[in-house]
Amino acid sequence: MKRWFVLLLLFGSCQSGADLDQPPTFRFGYDSCDYCRMLITEPRYAAALRLIDGQARRFDDIGCLLHYLQAHPSEPQAHIWVNDYLQERWLRAEVALYVQSDRLTTPMGYGIVALADSIAAESLAQQLHAPVLRFEQLRAGFLPHP
Repeated sequence: MKRWFVLLLLFGSCQSGADLDQPPTFRFGYDSCDYCRMLITEPRYAAALRLIDGQARRFDDIGCLLHYLQAHPSEPQAHIWVNDYLQERWLRAEVALYVQSDRLTTPMGYGIVALADSIAAESLAQQLHAPVLRFEQLRAGFLPHP
């Protein structure tokens, strides 16, 4: 009996470790944001994080992710992902580029989008008269809207 228990623990820890490097699966139109509780319907604005214990958090807007990070500063994250605004594919938050503008309409109105390509980010930023930011800049300067 002890042998089976040890094997189950070992298998479980191996399984959860593999998940840490992948964004969680989203069921768009069914899953709700772990910050604002709204349904997550638009992939290009979605964000996610995975905790060290393998638990996932899903967000409908990058602003909700930033709120969540502010509210849970001691929660140990393994990885954070954002969805590319133009290509709808997952990017690691620390390598993505961000544009924030009041002229961008996002699900919760934060006006923040992530892009993988620096040329696309610069082009969008020029059109909107907005800066291109890195994740740490965005996180450090994030002020929630009232």
